[in-house]
Amino acid sequence: MSSKKYASPLQLELKPSRLLFSIVLALHTIALLMIYLLPVNSLLKLFTALLVISTFMYFVYYQAFRKSAKAIIKVIWDASDEWFLVTRSGEQMPANLVGDSFSHPRLAVLNFKIPEHFFQKRVVLLRDNVDENLFRRLRVRLKISSHHQTDEF
Repeated sequence: MSSKKYASPLQLELKPSRLLFSIVLALHTIALLMIYLLPVNSLLKLFTALLVISTFMYFVYYQAFRKSAKAIIKVIWDASDEWFLVTRSGEQMPANLVGDSFSHPRLAVLNFKIPEHFFQKRVVLLRDNVDENLFRRLRVRLKISSHHQTDEF
C-alpha cells in the first residue's frame, strides 16, 4: 500500500450471531425439505439428511455461536498490513487474506490462508456479530487496499 493514512490497526471482536444462525437454519431446513422430496430410496435420504444436519451443527457451533476452541473470535489487521486471527483457545495465528474474500455493506466473508494449515479459515461478518463502526472501517480499508494491490482482494 502506498498510503498509510487509513491504516490504523483494526481489531474486530467477533460476537455470536443470531442473524447468521437464522440464515443457516433456514437454508438447512430448505435443504432437508428438498431431500425429502427427492425420488430416491429412504436410506440415501436418511444418509444425506444426516450430513446436512451435521454440517448445520458444525457451522452453528463454529461460526454462528463461536463456541469451538478453534473458532475465531478476533481479527486483527495491523498498521503494517499484517493479519492475525485469534481463536477462543487464545491461539494467535498470522494469516494472509485471500483474493476470493467478499465484502458488502451487510456481509463480509474473509478468507484467510494460514501458513501452517492446509485449509483456509473463513470469517463471516454480519451487522450483529461485529461493531458497526469497525465493520465500516474494515470495508473502507479493504476497498482502498484493493486499489493499491492488483493480485489480492
